Formats: sequence, C-alpha cells, structure tokens
Amino acid sequence: MLDYVLYGGLFLTILVLGMFSFYVQDYDFIVQHPGAFFGELIAVGLLPALLMVFVFSITRKLSPNETVVWFFTVFLKLMILHLLLQLSGCYSYMFGNR
Repeated sequence: MLDYVLYGGLFLTILVLGMFSFYVQDYDFIVQHPGAFFGELIAVGLLPALLMVFVFSITRKLSPNETVVWFFTVFLKLMILHLLLQLSGCYSYMFGNR
C-alpha cells in the first residue's frame, strides 16, 4: 500500500509541475545562462544521487548492478524535478530574476 502512495505522490508531483511548466514556460534563466543551468542540472542530480546510492549500497549490501540502476534512477528523478521546477517558474519566484 505504501508503494502506491509513494509512486502516486511522485507521479502527481511530476504531473502538476509538468502542467505548470507547460503553462508558465519560464525559459529566461536557461536562455540567458545555459552553462550555469546545465551545471546546476548536473550538480543537483549527481551529488545527491552519489551520496544516497553510496550510503544505500553499503547499508543494504546491494550488488554492483543494483547500485548502478539505483544511481541512474535517482539521478534522473532529481534532474527532471530540477528542470520542471525551473520551467514552472518556482525558482524565478523563489530567487528572483538575477
């Protein structure tokens, strides 16, 4: 049951942010600073994913194949979330246009 709640929450979050992203289409920072945005995208996805997967692989004794699958899953989820937050205007609202 908990799996359905977690996956449903993730799906609903991505769906709502996707709708806001489609409606708002905040491309300003991406167009003005493509290198900085790409660096943010990689850092937001890579650093937490490496830390989480490293800890999980040690504490749960995952095989190397499972570790790689977990890493890419977490990495892609975080990158997609960061992209949707940018396109939906959340970051422009929170941090302003600089």
